[in-house]
Amino acid sequence: TGIRFITNLPTGFCPLAWTFPRYKNFPGTFNIKPTMMKLLEDASYSRYRIAMAYMDAVGADMLDAMLARGNTSLTLVVPRNPNVYHDANRKALKRLIHKNADRRNGDSSNLKIVMLDDMLHAKVFFAESDDGAVPDVAMLGSCNLKQRSLGQFVEL
Repeated sequence: TGIRFITNLPTGFCPLAWTFPRYKNFPGTFNIKPTMMKLLEDASYSRYRIAMAYMDAVGADMLDAMLARGNTSLTLVVPRNPNVYHDANRKALKRLIHKNADRRNGDSSNLKIVMLDDMLHAKVFFAESDDGAVPDVAMLGSCNLKQRSLGQFVEL
């Protein structure tokens, strides 16, 4: 427990990674996605609250992997009209909603999406446990749930 700083620190440019960001990162150290995935996969946590300005299919798939565990719930707070990436956000939300509902025979009660009328630029990740011995975890920073944020950009 305690405070830890998790960062993405690219050290160079890679044309292949720029062209295919889903499959390759820039050179450097990228610790945010593995840290988030570890928390999303941790069965100690069952409730997640995430506020995110931007998301794409990679981010939707990360959240869907957590929802696929079956005993989890997610409240996702996003801007209704982000200042950029409108289509990416909407496609990612649709992907997440449909994958979750299809897996649960149409039941989406474990997923709540709150769309704010104002632009939300915050990035907050909060995981709660029902086990009093397991501490709740929060991540605050600059990283969006987008493939370039997770594997190319300097983020914390």
